[in-house]
Amino acid sequence: MTNIDYSELLQHWAIDFAASESNHEIQGSPERTLERVVLRDRSGGRWVLEKIDPENLARKKQIALQLEALKSSGLASVDPYRKNQQQSCFSSHQGQSWMIRPFIEGIPLDRDSYLSELWRAEAMAGFLIEMHPLARAIVPSSTPSFSMPLYAEGRMEVWGDRHPKLVEKLTPSFQKLKQRFFGVHDQLPTAFCHGDYHPLNMIWGEGRIESVIDWEFCGVKPEMYDVALLLGCLGFDDPDALIHELVIQLVQKLRAANLFSQQSWATLLDLVATIRTGWMSEWIRRSDEEAIDMEVLYIDILVSQKEYIEQHWA
Repeated sequence: MTNIDYSELLQHWAIDFAASESNHEIQGSPERTLERVVLRDRSGGRWVLEKIDPENLARKKQIALQLEALKSSGLASVDPYRKNQQQSCFSSHQGQSWMIRPFIEGIPLDRDSYLSELWRAEAMAGFLIEMHPLARAIVPSSTPSFSMPLYAEGRMEVWGDRHPKLVEKLTPSFQKLKQRFFGVHDQLPTAFCHGDYHPLNMIWGEGRIESVIDWEFCGVKPEMYDVALLLGCLGFDDPDALIHELVIQLVQKLRAANLFSQQSWATLLDLVATIRTGWMSEWIRRSDEEAIDMEVLYIDILVSQKEYIEQHWA
């Protein structure tokens, strides 16, 4: 990290600096900040110090306020940024903007076995069931500023120029989504959502979620956006997971909570498939040919096997 006096910087938050700890892995994407480091204070507490890109500062402030409101409303598994002595969520120091949040210790997710650990269904569904009623009282529902169908159509146009063979493979699934889903997407009920809710954005403890992290994409979206993104990630790790016990229990728990409309449930798998367009963009950005090929097959499964998957959920 930038050569800086942590003792001086941490005084903005009245934290007594003891040491930096590079041996601790920070979960969540490193792309959300310019730099980040784990620091320990003199009482043994650990913190994640983040240097913020000035272009992202307004958005980070908004996220910090929303997380604070959710925590104040009683939402567990959320750890907001700490306010400084001026009651601001960020501090300016040596011409840079800084934010600090608690470091939460967790158990690494075993990607080879977690889909067979059924207690995770209860934990993942439970967080959403807890969050949605609280979020509705904090963030008024409104029209989303971002439309996944418009995004998907834009991506297909760009890929048509740069990756025509990919577009050829995607077109059958894309046409089905246009016919049965794109026209109703903007009429779906909306709610405040995490926006990137998947197992790697959860810090796991023994039998529970310790903290949900990486809220950069939070905001008003179709009410089942988090569910759709989560199911999409579970199925991408193993498409058979969509008809196996963990997902079935997850879906049944969410249905029993009566959080979402029938319209949202009826279009859920089409929303999953549309969201996967964003992941395809990520694989293309990384030039990950294996993931690109897997994604083409996966989107086809989601679109063509919709009724088959829903029968297992029922």
